[in-house]
Amino acid sequence: MRGNDVTWKTLWNEYRTGTGPTYSGFGPNSPMIKDLKNSFIVQQAIARFMLNGGKEPLINFEARFYGPIGPMMSETMTEQFLGSARVSIFPSQLGYIFVVTNTTDWHSFTYHIGDSFPRNSNSVTPFGAIYQKFMWISK
Repeated sequence: MRGNDVTWKTLWNEYRTGTGPTYSGFGPNSPMIKDLKNSFIVQQAIARFMLNGGKEPLINFEARFYGPIGPMMSETMTEQFLGSARVSIFPSQLGYIFVVTNTTDWHSFTYHIGDSFPRNSNSVTPFGAIYQKFMWISK
């Protein structure tokens, strides 16, 4: 789990330079969670969840960040950094549990032209794949 001081800019610098952890988790007090709650990608998932009745879990919905439309619809740089993501919504007694997962890699950075490659555990790997998971509960 990452601290609340980690922002999209931190992740961008880690991805670009090949530093920082390969896997990052973010909890409800992260400023990036605040950005995601009303984001274009999460709103797509909520619409699909409600279309299916809002009672059954929505698991790994592919919320797309479509070319020029995505940046126009996004309101924060967190959304811009993530681009497309997978969104899950689980109804529970606590409220709705949201889990947003994202892979930042060369494939997504080059608009699906280049091939993804993993980070090398023995050396710094600029633009090697990193993974993020964001979790919160909405009542």
